[in-house]
Amino acid sequence: MYKQFRTLLNKAISAAKENDKPFYLALLYNKALTSVATDYYSEDDVLDYEMLKKETLENLKVLNINEQYHILYNDMFMFTKKTGSIRDEKDLGRLNEIIKNPLLQNESNAVSFDAKFKYYTILGHYYRITGDNESWIKYRHRLVKLMESGKKYIKENPRSYIMALNNYLNACILTKNFGDFDKTLDRLKKFSKQFEGKKEFLEMQSRVFLLVSDLELNYCIKTNRFENLIKLINDAESGFVKFGIKIAESRKISLYNRIAYAAFLTGDYDKSIYYLNRIINLNNPAIEPEQHIFARIRSLIVHYEAGNFDLLEYSIKSTKRFLEKNKRIFRFEKLIMKFISEAVNYPEESDRKELYKKLKNDITGLMNDRFEKNVLEQFDFLSWTESKIKKITMPEMLKLKAA
Repeated sequence: MYKQFRTLLNKAISAAKENDKPFYLALLYNKALTSVATDYYSEDDVLDYEMLKKETLENLKVLNINEQYHILYNDMFMFTKKTGSIRDEKDLGRLNEIIKNPLLQNESNAVSFDAKFKYYTILGHYYRITGDNESWIKYRHRLVKLMESGKKYIKENPRSYIMALNNYLNACILTKNFGDFDKTLDRLKKFSKQFEGKKEFLEMQSRVFLLVSDLELNYCIKTNRFENLIKLINDAESGFVKFGIKIAESRKISLYNRIAYAAFLTGDYDKSIYYLNRIINLNNPAIEPEQHIFARIRSLIVHYEAGNFDLLEYSIKSTKRFLEKNKRIFRFEKLIMKFISEAVNYPEESDRKELYKKLKNDITGLMNDRFEKNVLEQFDFLSWTESKIKKITMPEMLKLKAA
């Protein structure tokens, strides 16, 4: 029996090494060390106690490093959950406290798959938040390649692979790498087909629906394919019906914001307001607070464009209270609220031209502010202002600028 036990234990240790499973390897090493020390192999010296001890200690170092990366990974997610983008030096300071950790200074520190996964994810988030798009897409791409370096990784972590593809696709859109976007989106859709029609994967199906809907809307907005937006909005609404209460409202926030923007561009202000209100009326604005802020500011613009001036006085006060309470009122937010407050006092559109010109100059100034320019990515306020000056629709303005 000792020989059979030894054979099985050796196979298990080899499998744990091959599959990069330091946690299970630690348990197996513990069993092997105990076995040797208690003379289970008294007549067989195949297992070398000193070698086992050395490998055990080395593996414990890997486990320790993995756990440190895991903590840093969670620190970054807590930052993005509570703060989102950096809007002042205080935000930047909190972010830099995470990124200055020695383990994030050199990739060679990440010796296991799990450590590399966390390393690429953390840096991907960091460069997205700080606006370094070249580094952002680089680390998003590295994460995808890491997942694809072995089928076992994707098989064990299909959700992580889907998220890696999604994050890379978002980076492709912002960096205008549209050729790779098309190919990667096709890969995501093909990979996700294996979960369709299976009740045990309903959560995965709903997640893919949210991600793909958001990606396709964003892609069409960024590439000025406005003629596709109505169909994509309808498809998203069909998905909401299909998955129903199986998707928590808090998980729909990003897609609600995207639909609201798309509806605004198609001129369907009522639908845009409807989805913005779905966000504003959520009970817990602490979940993705940045999305709540965008929704409230964008709501002012949509109500203004829809001519709902009677609602704007209350909406401005409500928005200001929300921003002050959450300590997220900065130059951009003040600028938009000030503009709306002044513009509603002019009954004729022609009387607001000077206000539009001033707003354009003010927004242009914000684009040179590292803390303010990122917020303009969520809604092209500059193009909207320019469209008002030229008396054309915003889609017409966006196409004119892209020509």
